[in-house]
Amino acid sequence: MIQVILAEEHPHIRRGIRRLLEKTGDIKILAEAKTREEAIRLGQYFAPDVLITDIGPSQSTDRQIVEKIRSSGGKMRVVFLSIYASTSLAKESLQNGATGYVLKSSVKEELPSAIRAAYQNATYLSPTISNGVAAEPRPTAQQFAFT
Repeated sequence: MIQVILAEEHPHIRRGIRRLLEKTGDIKILAEAKTREEAIRLGQYFAPDVLITDIGPSQSTDRQIVEKIRSSGGKMRVVFLSIYASTSLAKESLQNGATGYVLKSSVKEELPSAIRAAYQNATYLSPTISNGVAAEPRPTAQQFAFT
C-alpha cells in the first residue's frame, strides 16, 4: 500500500482527490493538510511514501519543501499539482527535487499513475508538459564543443 499525505488548501478539491485515491485499492491517504508547512509536520510524523501538494508560479517554496523533507531524513517523494501547463515551472520543480508534476485538469486520469511512479522513484509529468519539454530545442554538439 502506497501511503500518501495530501496538502491542498481547498477542502472540496481535497475531498475529490481522496475519493479518487480511495478507489485505487493500492493508495492510502494517511493525512490531509491545508498548508505545506502542516504537510511537512505530518510527513515527519507519519513518514509517508508520497506527498501531494499544489504549486503555482508565485510559490517559491517548492525547493524549501523538498529540502525540509530531505533534511529530516525522510524519503518522502513530492508530486506537485498545478493549474499551470508551464514546462519551465515543471522543469524547475523537478530540478528542485520533485518526482512528479500533474495538471489539476488531469488529476482524475493521471494522479494515481504519478503517485505510483513517485513510489518507484520514477519521474512523472503530465503528457501536456512532457510533450512541451520534448518539443523544446536541444543543445547541438557545437554548443558542447570545447575550445
